[in-house]
Amino acid sequence: VDSSDDRRIDIGEFYSATKSFATKQQAEKEFKAIDKNGGGFILFKEFCDHLLGILGINTEDTNAKWDDGEEKKKKEKEQPKDYTGLVPEEIKKAVAPGEAEQKALKMIGDAQFMKDLWKTCDYNGNGGCSLAEIDKMVVDKGWTFSKPTLMRAYKKTTLQDGDGDAWVERKEFPSLIRNLFLFENLWDLFDDLDTEDDRRVDLAEFTRGMAKIGCRLSPKDAQTEFNKADKNGGGQVLFKEFCDYIGDVLGVVMEDANAKWKEDEKKKEKESAVTQPEKADMSKFDAVENDVQDVLASKEKIASSWKAIDFNGNNIVSLAEIDKWVGEKYPVLNSKPALMRAYKKTVTSAGGDGDFVKKDQFSTLLRNVFYFNKLFVAFDGIDTDDDRRLDLDEFKHGASIVGLSLSADAAKAEFDAMDTNDGGKVLFDEFALWAAKKKITLD
Repeated sequence: VDSSDDRRIDIGEFYSATKSFATKQQAEKEFKAIDKNGGGFILFKEFCDHLLGILGINTEDTNAKWDDGEEKKKKEKEQPKDYTGLVPEEIKKAVAPGEAEQKALKMIGDAQFMKDLWKTCDYNGNGGCSLAEIDKMVVDKGWTFSKPTLMRAYKKTTLQDGDGDAWVERKEFPSLIRNLFLFENLWDLFDDLDTEDDRRVDLAEFTRGMAKIGCRLSPKDAQTEFNKADKNGGGQVLFKEFCDYIGDVLGVVMEDANAKWKEDEKKKEKESAVTQPEKADMSKFDAVENDVQDVLASKEKIASSWKAIDFNGNNIVSLAEIDKWVGEKYPVLNSKPALMRAYKKTVTSAGGDGDFVKKDQFSTLLRNVFYFNKLFVAFDGIDTDDDRRLDLDEFKHGASIVGLSLSADAAKAEFDAMDTNDGGKVLFDEFALWAAKKKITLD
């Protein structure tokens, strides 16, 4: 349900997940019932409590606390209540900025490595890297930086260390590497404090966590320091607030709270390209299209291909088997969103059982895999901010990519038809359903 992978569910995500069996009004009512604190998000604990409650299974009492055992009481009695107050040196040791800098310098000091790394990041050669490109580089290199680390490092590099635009340029790239290691250390510390794993820290977690790193705070001091971190007074400290707080303690400026990316030439060029879009480049599919058509035209080749995909010979294939076969046979068609859409369309078509692709559906599957991969390239071309969802403005500018010339009103009507959950954003699933109904063809 959590399609944005931020460990919480908003109303748009909830609409999408429930639209097949609930009206919008029903979904809204259910969302409010689950969102106990009225914060506009459903956390995992709330999700568990609600669903298991429906099943009649008790999870945990909201106010329940662990019983203080004799051993714990004994230890507490033995330990003196000597409060150290805030000790910046202990925090510095825990964050280990020097260690982070040393790791970064090992990379930055290797000129050839940095040159190759920059090429990997700036793979389209336009002289600037977006957050999506940085994320791709991290994945390609097999690094384990967390998503919060990535976001904070990117924002500090562009908004604080760089020239204020939304791109990491070559001269700013070493700062990005430094920031990745610094924020990953901060994330490790934050994650230790966050004992409930909800990506936020309350006062009790803050107090216990600070004590673990050598800052034993009195209740009054703990509340004072917590309030400094909790800028919005919400009673919870998010990772960004935590980073800013630690930065203040250590005298390191993270990012201006009100900083915004400025317009720059690259962005203007990008916007100009969006207003006059070119058709998506489908040339990479030319060779595989010939092969797919060749297979579909031959019963023998269809039988041979089915045997390869149904390697265990049980006459049905799962999504995992399809993924494996496509990745080996047609790597260019191995877009995960496209594969999922092709699989869903095939198993829910006439004669499908909703779970597995049968032998007599194989030709349909192959056509769908090819079509939805081309469609995903078109979707990606319209999605100019690389967030894997379309807004109305992107669709207005990019409709020509799928061969449509639409007025502003017509574009809005088509967008509303796609946006089935009224969330203001169109996901690939919605775009694909719309395109299939419109019988959009892609050359």
